Amino acid sequence: MNTAVTGGNAQSVSLSTRSLPSGVTASFNPATVTAGQSATLTLSASSTAQGGTYQVTVVGTAGSTTHEASYSLTVGNDQPPTNDFSVSVSPSSASVQAGKSASATLSTKVTSGSAQSLTLSAGAPSGVTVSFSPATITAGQSSTVMIAASSSTAAGTYTISLNAAGTVSHAASFSLTVTGGGGGDGGGTAWAAYTSYKVGDVVTYNGVSYRCIQAHTSMPGWEPSNVPALWQRL
Repeated sequence: MNTAVTGGNAQSVSLSTRSLPSGVTASFNPATVTAGQSATLTLSASSTAQGGTYQVTVVGTAGSTTHEASYSLTVGNDQPPTNDFSVSVSPSSASVQAGKSASATLSTKVTSGSAQSLTLSAGAPSGVTVSFSPATITAGQSSTVMIAASSSTAAGTYTISLNAAGTVSHAASFSLTVTGGGGGDGGGTAWAAYTSYKVGDVVTYNGVSYRCIQAHTSMPGWEPSNVPALWQRL
């Protein structure tokens, strides 16, 4: 804030402001000068000050004489950006046989603020398991997703939620179609008594698939569901 003598002798000038917006304060250093001297004006905006551009009037008073100057003040109400991110998965769908698996890539991207640590998880139906490698990443990184359908998973299409959680959480959807399910691996002949079975043979019994784990000749009462020492349910 500068002053100048325009006529006569230098006189004492008191400095003040008016038209300050709400939440803004002003101070002068010094608050009184002799005409021809300068002062520093400091304007401070509180956190409650509303953003915008305002015209502040600076007043210099010497006795009965007053002079004014206009100052343009812009108040910004921007807050530090919130740390946030987006999630996507590619491919977003797959079709597998029961007992098989598919893979995808879960990608993240910082959308505001700084990168944060993210913990990955999944919401999957019964019979479907999901694993991440790695299971913890930093926003902006990717993870490999393995999605496995057990041999007993019923055929159908399932929506799997792939979740990433930090200070906020986001998810991407993956559509998994399982074929040949509902009874194990979708293969095998019907179990029968008085039949020779070798290790690895697959049979069905009451709609469920079993794999032979010990060679034998079946007898009545040795149905796969009754003798887990001979048969492993799929």
